[in-house]
Amino acid sequence: RLAEAVPRLAGLLAEPGHVTGAAAALGAIATPAAFSALRDAALSPGRPVRAPVFDALLSIDPRRAADVFLDMMGRGGSLGERKEAQIYLVKAGRRAAAAEICRALLDALPAAEPTLRLLYADALSELGGVGELRSLKEMFEKGDLSTRAALVKPIILISGDAEVARAAMASQSEAVRMRAMQALAALGDVEPLARSLRLTERLEKRPLGDVARLLGMYYGASVLVERSAAAAETVSVEEGASLLEVVERLASAADLRVEKGCALLLSREGWARAKVSGLERCRPLVSLVCKGKLLPLLRSAAAQAGLELRVDDEDLRKALATAAAPSGTLTEVPLAEALALLLGPGRRARREGRALIVERAK
Repeated sequence: RLAEAVPRLAGLLAEPGHVTGAAAALGAIATPAAFSALRDAALSPGRPVRAPVFDALLSIDPRRAADVFLDMMGRGGSLGERKEAQIYLVKAGRRAAAAEICRALLDALPAAEPTLRLLYADALSELGGVGELRSLKEMFEKGDLSTRAALVKPIILISGDAEVARAAMASQSEAVRMRAMQALAALGDVEPLARSLRLTERLEKRPLGDVARLLGMYYGASVLVERSAAAAETVSVEEGASLLEVVERLASAADLRVEKGCALLLSREGWARAKVSGLERCRPLVSLVCKGKLLPLLRSAAAQAGLELRVDDEDLRKALATAAAPSGTLTEVPLAEALALLLGPGRRARREGRALIVERAK
């Protein structure tokens, strides 16, 4: 009966209204034929809904799923499709055979076109370890400027060395400098990146929370405003100012203070952080548009890291489901720091296997 069900379910993978259920069923069947049906659907161009298919591939065999995602990245398609495949490649590497996947990325990287090279390098930023660092450094020394721009980020994030980032910021290549500043922001120093980014159009008056989201989404640095200040009205700012100048001006107008870490943080009396344990300092990285309620935002952060959010305390779950999130954008911020900022005092988060547990602080 399972063998008979696979072709019918495979046909439903092309229908947006049925793909989620069909993919889940094939993931549960988990036969070679089911995996092949899911792989064929993943590699078919123009499919509007892919995430359920990718999730099912991961559930059956993360290592074989990684080969599918690598194939997708190399086949072309839109940048969005390639980026989605890269995100799932990283999820696969966190579950199985990260060293094999890193080797495949290192082998493919030199011949890749520039956009794909950046995607490969960013995957290595998340999955690579000391074993890959030597190869990356050798490639960096021998590579052209495009290769160096791609590789400087994983070298910095794997080593966790801010001095390497600051040395790279002296490069004559703007692309190398920018990637180094992005990596340095993930290490906890967003100021150089925020000073380098310039407002390219006039910023009109609007609520501060909306402005924080726009600045993060359009300019690529992380800006976060505490909940109580999100509705404050901002002043207009002319183009040409640095992102740091803009944020400091907006904060001054709303009588807020600015802290600089992985993000530019606007608050009334300083940003109180939650305690987080069991996660690396620099990785995994998550990107979040912060608005709405806190619980869905935490779920999104956990999912990006390949983890499942768990809140065993029912009262705490209800509180998180009704609490407003801070406003802004977090762009490639370490999960540990994102959780510390979002959860605030009185709560803590810890990793236990593939579970991300949120609980009351003790």
